[in-house]
Parts: sequence; structure tokens; C-alpha cells
Amino acid sequence: MRLKNLELLTKAERDEMRDNLDHVLAHMGLPWPVIKERAAGGSVNPASYERALKSLEEDINNILQNIWNEQSKKAGAQVDFYLKALKNAGKKLDKLQAEIIANNIGHLMGKEMAQLAEDKGVTQKIITSYNMAGQATSKILSVPYALTIKDENAMAMLKKDMMFWVGNYYNQSLRDAVSTVVYAFSLSEGLGHWQTGQFIEDILGGKYPIPADYLPNSYVRAEAYWQGLATNVVTRATVLGRIEPMLQADVEEYEIIDAGDARVCPVCKAMSGKKFTIQHAVELRDKMLSAKDPVAIKEVHPWPEQKYAKDIKNADSKQLAAVGLALPDYHFFCRCDYVAVSFRQYNRPEPLPVEVEPEKPVPKNMGLPDSLDGLDYIPGASASLGGAGKKFVYSDSAGVQYIFKPSISKSGNVYEPFRAQAQKVAADLAAKIYDPGDYIPVNIVKALDGKLGTLQKLEKDVLGDLKSVSWKTFGGTSYQMKMIQQEHVLDWAIGNFDSHPGNFIALKDGRVLGVDKEQAFRFLKDPKSTKMSLDYHPNIVVGEQEPIYNTIYRAFANGEVDLDLNAVLPALQRLEKISDAEYTGMVKPYLDALVNSGQVSLSEYPGVMSKVLARKQNIREEFREFYSDLLKLTSGK
Repeated sequence: MRLKNLELLTKAERDEMRDNLDHVLAHMGLPWPVIKERAAGGSVNPASYERALKSLEEDINNILQNIWNEQSKKAGAQVDFYLKALKNAGKKLDKLQAEIIANNIGHLMGKEMAQLAEDKGVTQKIITSYNMAGQATSKILSVPYALTIKDENAMAMLKKDMMFWVGNYYNQSLRDAVSTVVYAFSLSEGLGHWQTGQFIEDILGGKYPIPADYLPNSYVRAEAYWQGLATNVVTRATVLGRIEPMLQADVEEYEIIDAGDARVCPVCKAMSGKKFTIQHAVELRDKMLSAKDPVAIKEVHPWPEQKYAKDIKNADSKQLAAVGLALPDYHFFCRCDYVAVSFRQYNRPEPLPVEVEPEKPVPKNMGLPDSLDGLDYIPGASASLGGAGKKFVYSDSAGVQYIFKPSISKSGNVYEPFRAQAQKVAADLAAKIYDPGDYIPVNIVKALDGKLGTLQKLEKDVLGDLKSVSWKTFGGTSYQMKMIQQEHVLDWAIGNFDSHPGNFIALKDGRVLGVDKEQAFRFLKDPKSTKMSLDYHPNIVVGEQEPIYNTIYRAFANGEVDLDLNAVLPALQRLEKISDAEYTGMVKPYLDALVNSGQVSLSEYPGVMSKVLARKQNIREEFREFYSDLLKLTSGK
């Protein structure tokens, strides 16, 4: 079992591999253990990792502090301008005017502050923290690191959450104080407009203590707020970033750990040592992702008051998980973490004695005949097959039936060998990314007239295509929807937009198989074909139904069906394992046929191949962006 094939192993196989490893990862201790007493195939230097996270935290803090200080100067100057304008207009300052001034600088200290933080790369550093945690966890647990849709959603939530609390600080903690100070210092204290503006700048920057009479209950000094926010956002990013790798590694239970120093608060001491199942983490994360806004996140994942530390100490994990405490953070500046302590165990039956058969050679041409010689033509058998192109049914001596499709235009008047090559490319790629039985093998053979065509087995027990057998009824199970979603990976890679319901067949055993990939790469020159969407439907001009993917994903967005968006990952990962050189080699016969038929000139050849390869190279990002947009539609955002 080679490590480079790890991403293709089942969970049971990964567990078996770990059991056979002859070394055990020593307990790495604080600050970042990740795992206790468990075999592991990788290692991470905890000191280097911690330094990198600390550096990211400091970078975020410094960026926020610097922007806030610059904005505070602008706010002070703006207060000076407003007060001067009032004086010049001969108007007296009253409490209402003071509130208006405080509200007006809210744009500088709120929305503009958040946008500047975004522009300076704060959210990107959050994503880096998330990925660092996921990659390190994957390495230690010997699982491949691959972002899932849940990861993408979590990172989007973290960015949105961060920008909200950046933009909300002024309104939450300082606006009322500024209003009161403007009124008191300018009127009651008799200070001039310039001096009042300077006081406001110093108050915003935390350089001047706000008098107790003016202090809001929610006040947090700016320096402490930005430091605490930087700490918490990195903590939350790393906490959430470990969940998917732990799921993949079959972590069953994890334990909360505190920072282990004198600064640990009573709540964190009470939480330290509490053990939760990985499902508790998943449930809390998913509730956070479903929350409509950052304020709602606080409701599903609250920060308990310190006075409840004793109650927390006495509560069990189910009780704590029920109130949203299954994961850190537990307060401002929280430094708690969590560590895997147990893994799912598989019940392996005792091996039964078996007779070892000699290894059989891999059949050539996907196990299909390489010619029509020796096959018997069955007149009239193709009449029930449907479809626009000509096709003929043959049978071998064992009674196995095959469909032969001449490589000709739909009208039947023009020999177009590139059609056969397109089908062959699609089938060869399918063999790389799907399991046997989940695709239809295709071979190229010569007809009696010497012209090329394709040969494939005639599937038995076919209920019909998904035009005649509604996908809403037949495709109602997660297994069937998963097969359709996985077929989307192949169809997107080869640019096949002829994937309407008529080109999917439903079998009695529940499988759904894609057929007829002759239109592979047909719309390469259309710029719209490079962007995955619910609306792209080039075959509408010939009156054909839209691709089935448009239909099912639109139904998902409308809440009509439930889809597991992670279903495409295995096919994506296998497609990405195909090297660019191998991929272009697989496609070359098709492009050569296009050149020979005059469809593509020799000068156009490199550009066409580049576009073909780009679809494979960019496919993960296309699915990521498409799914992100899709989830926005489901939430109405």
C-alpha cells in the first residue's frame, strides 16, 4: 500500500495502515498537541507552527491598530470641522448636534475601517490560519488535505464575521461616549473646536481615559479590542480548520485543553479536560454556518460568564454541547484548543480461507471486442434505443449484446471520425475517475466499410432515460443524486453540455449512467462555456432540454431537493491525479481527428489543446466558485 495513493483508500484501509505503523507520535504537549497516543504518518514542528500562527495574529493586530489610528486622526479633524462650521453659522451646540457628529464619524470608524482592513489583507491572513491548521492536522493524521465545501463555507463565515466586528466596534463601544464627550468638552468645559477634535482623536485611540460619567457599559479600549479580536479570529480559524481532517481520519473523540499558564480563566479551567465526540464539533460548526449573521453566531456559540465556571465543571459533554460549548473560543482573548484522543475502531472479521486464483490479465480495450468480426448483427434491435444518431445492435457467441454507433453526423450524411474519438476520450477519462460499473466503457472499432465507430455493451435492465423516467422520482435517493453529481465532473472537464436527461439512463439496480459524449469539447471557443452556471445552455438553439446539472442545482437552490455538495470530491481528486502530460496524450487522438477533418487548423491546434487542459486544471476552482454562489442562493444572500 503506497502512501501516494492514500487519498484513494477507504477509511477502514487508512485505519489498518495506521495500526501497522511501527511508531507512535509522542504527545507533543502544549501549545498544540492535536493528537494523543495515536499512530501518525507525518510530523509537525509545534514551535514553528505556533510561531507562524502568532505571527499571523500579530500581523492582523498591527494592521487593525494602524488603520484605527489613521481613522481616528480623520475623525478628530472631522469633529473639528463640524464644530467650526456650527460656530461660523452662529449655531449653538446641543446634545442632538453632538449625537449627529458622533454618528457622522461612524462611517470612518465603521464601514470604511472594515473595507480598509479587507484591502490590507486581514481576511486573507484568516484564511491562511485556517489552511495552516488543516494542513498540519492532515499531515499528523496521515490523511490528504483537500478543502471541502464545508471548509469553503467556514472560511467565508470567518471573513464575514471578522469584518462585522471590525466595522461594529465604534458603534458598540465608543459612539455614545464620543457624543457625550463632544457635548461636554465643547460646551460644558468651554474647550474650542480644535481642542475637542484632539480629545476625540485621543479617546478613539485609547490615549485618553474616558471619564467614568461618560463611559459606556460596552466600552473596550481600542488597543485591547484589536488585540483580542486578532487572537480570537485566529483561534476560531484554527479550531474550525481541523474538523474536516479529523473527520477524514476517523477521530471519534477530542478533548478541550487550556493554555496551561497563570492567565487561564475559571471558565477555561472548567472546560479543560472535557471530552466531546467529533459529531459535537460538526453540529456546532454547522449551526454557526447556518446562522444568519455574526450576532446569531453568538447565540449558537455563546461566551459563558465567569460566574458559571462551577456549573460548567459539573456538567457533562452532552449538556455543554447542547448550549454551544463543544468548541473553543469561550471568551475574548481565549487561547483554548482541542486534541484528538480516540479514533473509530472497525470490527474486522476473521479472514476466511480462500482458494487463490492466478492473476488474470487486464482485458484490452476495456474488455470490449476490437472489431465487428465475429459479432452477429441483430436486425431491428436498435429501434427501441432512442436517440438521434444511427446505431446498430450486435451479439457475440455468448449472447452478450453491443451497440455500434457509426462516427457520422446526426443527419447520417457526413463521416466525422472525431465523434468516435470524443466518445473514446470520455470513456477513458471515466475509467480513471469512476469505479467499474459507474460508467459505460467504449471502444473504437471499424465498420465493414472501414470507417470508425464506437462499440459499447448494451446495458441490461434499463428502465429508460431520465426524460422518460423522471429524475425527481427515480433520482430521489442520495445515491442516485451522487452519481449524477459525479458525472458532472467528467462532463465539465470535457466541456460536454449535451448532458440533458435523455443522455442519462436509469437502471433497475438504482444506478444512473451518463451516455453519448459526442459533443465533448464542442463549445470550447465560447467564453461562456468556461464559467459554471445554472443558465448556460448552448443546445437551446436546437430545442434540446438544458443540462440536467442546471436543473438539479437550481432545484437545490430553491429548496426542492437536498444534495451533498461534497459528493464530487472523489472524482475531482482522481481527475487531478492525472498528469497534464497523460491528459493531453489522452485527448490528442481527438484533436488530431479534428485537424484531419478540417475542423481545426494546425495553427489553432496549440490554443485548442491549451483550452482543453485549462478545463482540467481549473475544475476545482470552478466547482468551488459555483457552489459558493449556489449556497448564497439557498440562503437568499
